[in-house]
Amino acid sequence: MNLTEIENEKLMKGSRGMLMYLICKCCGSDEAINRKVKQGFEEIAYDGIIQWYDQSNSEKYGDSLPSLDEDHFIRGLETPRKGEQRFVKVQFPFNFDVGETFQSLFMPADSFFNGWDEAPEELEQSAIVTCKVKAIADSNEYFAWISVEVLDVRMLYELYQYYPDSCTSEPLEQFDVELSRLQSVQFRYRNWEYYDWNAQGDVGEWKLIYTDNNGVRHLILMGEWDFHSNNVYCGNIVKKGKSSF
Repeated sequence: MNLTEIENEKLMKGSRGMLMYLICKCCGSDEAINRKVKQGFEEIAYDGIIQWYDQSNSEKYGDSLPSLDEDHFIRGLETPRKGEQRFVKVQFPFNFDVGETFQSLFMPADSFFNGWDEAPEELEQSAIVTCKVKAIADSNEYFAWISVEVLDVRMLYELYQYYPDSCTSEPLEQFDVELSRLQSVQFRYRNWEYYDWNAQGDVGEWKLIYTDNNGVRHLILMGEWDFHSNNVYCGNIVKKGKSSF
């Protein structure tokens, strides 16, 4: 949906002289967001700290955005499209300012809240979205509404095609840390495999593997999360030969 003149005016006012500075609501930390790509991967995106607003449903808010303290707003259901201008709600440790670009893992609302294991069909609508911060519409010390321009959209089922192969001798589903024995979620759906572990919900990792039409398995995403991060590493890691299953 195109921004209305009212929204544009609000955004222009909101972006003047404002810098992105958010702190952790739990502990007050202002630690900078991690922008370093994990070894073996090509790019970094972010999950959880970026929430896509469903701008097609404006009956409740009209030309206004939901309040920064409101959790129960309608999240985006449709995959963003290149060239769109969209609103997203961000929180610590997001600290990209007007004019900067970042990448977001877009998941439709059901899988965003409940995980792909509860809504595996939404893997087909999930994507890595490259955005440019256009303006800050509203912010406090914990949250901000920002306007972004969608620069690029890469669907997860074709993500491996964007990166060169990076070969490994280790099983793609294997995690490095000892705690991965606490692995809590594993599922397969069509061409997809998902693996996850967490330590009592405080820290964890996940992996998403896609098998192409030639039977080659590609580790395309790996997520790492803790109290202060929700990082998603993008790449194309393969292990040639027989599957480890």
